[in-house]
Amino acid sequence: MKLNDRDIVILSSMIRGDKPHNKIFPYRKTEKLAVFFQNLGLNYTYDSSIQRIQWVESVIRDLNERADPASADLSAELKIVIRGVLNPNDFTNLQYTNLTKAKKLIDQMLREYKLTLNAILNPEMEITRNPPKQIIKKNEEPSLRITPLVFTIPAKKINTNLVSVMMPLSKEFQDVFNTIREACKEAQMDCQRANDIWQNSIIIQDIFELILTSGIVVADFSKRNPNVFYEVGIAHTLGRHVIPIAQSIDDVPFDLHHHRVLLYHDNIEGRLELQNALHTRIITIKEEFLTERK
Repeated sequence: MKLNDRDIVILSSMIRGDKPHNKIFPYRKTEKLAVFFQNLGLNYTYDSSIQRIQWVESVIRDLNERADPASADLSAELKIVIRGVLNPNDFTNLQYTNLTKAKKLIDQMLREYKLTLNAILNPEMEITRNPPKQIIKKNEEPSLRITPLVFTIPAKKINTNLVSVMMPLSKEFQDVFNTIREACKEAQMDCQRANDIWQNSIIIQDIFELILTSGIVVADFSKRNPNVFYEVGIAHTLGRHVIPIAQSIDDVPFDLHHHRVLLYHDNIEGRLELQNALHTRIITIKEEFLTERK
């Protein structure tokens, strides 16, 4: 199945954030358009010989042509783009973006093709004890089966009201943790660190279970703590919503530079700003994603 010409133009406008989709979708400068696709694993280089409008439309037309004519679904690459253009990390500016309206507009467009946005935003991801293999069903993207060798998968469900915090456990971060906990409390969410629990003899198993059962993970990259990097990798693999924070952008690994990071100063004023920003971000994730899983 392919998008028609009208919807190609509409989707391209959403990606650019141009009128009539400004103040709904984030505006992307010309030099950021190719970066948008590259961050999604789509290797396109901007052609400066044509205007930004035509260039984005040409990319979408190319991805549109990759659809299987016999399939009742869009191409896998177009679905990746739709997930990318609704990345909640890009909708943190509440004055110039509106994630709720953005999702409604795309959902309305997809329904003309008898498709649902929810199916595109939440591709099936299974965790099983069976041997790892890819299962491809007709008209569906491949789902990922995971069999950890280091962890034991507990028979526990996700607690959508739980925020887990991955950060250095030294005393100098206690005030920062208290700030995160207050932001969670304001959002009516529970908050836990790995050292708050002791259910297994192996600490990494406790950390894995905490991430597995959390709806949201807050990760503080300050001081470039290797344990935090490892734990964020687990969270990303499990499909958890990760909110990165740091005292310096230099603390953020290169592979995560394309993610929006909440930067803060570790003083009274800086922690208060962090608390407010975290509260806003948590509420957005809670309303847009976690309510659907309850």
